[in-house]
Amino acid sequence: MISKTVTYMNFDDEKVTETCWFNISKSELAGMASGPDGGLKAKIERIIASQNKYEILALIKEIVLFAYGEKTPDGRSFMKTPEITKRFECSIPYDMIYTSLFSDAKAFADFVKGTLPKDILSDVNAEGLEVKDLPIGVM
Repeated sequence: MISKTVTYMNFDDEKVTETCWFNISKSELAGMASGPDGGLKAKIERIIASQNKYEILALIKEIVLFAYGEKTPDGRSFMKTPEITKRFECSIPYDMIYTSLFSDAKAFADFVKGTLPKDILSDVNAEGLEVKDLPIGVM
């Protein structure tokens, strides 16, 4: 799990500081790894090979929105619903976080690694796929 704290002027012209939380669970990661097209790893490899800027931006958006959620007050659950995701996607914090990730490859790599369960990070790196291989800095 990773958090990103942003300070911004909201639509009522008030200064707001907000912490956004991102997490991809082991079960979600397993679901992303499978699929008829080879799953997430194959998708990332295809995007790296194509160097297609639009696909890179779409991948960053997909991962940010997929990982976003809200922690319950008791800390036992991390809620992800279409409504929570849509509310975040329409927010200023989303815009700030998303744009910061597509302009900095290291920031994106750190973000992705931060969303993953700590005990599987070594397995992700062992597969030989490095997020830093994405040609970030598309703008």
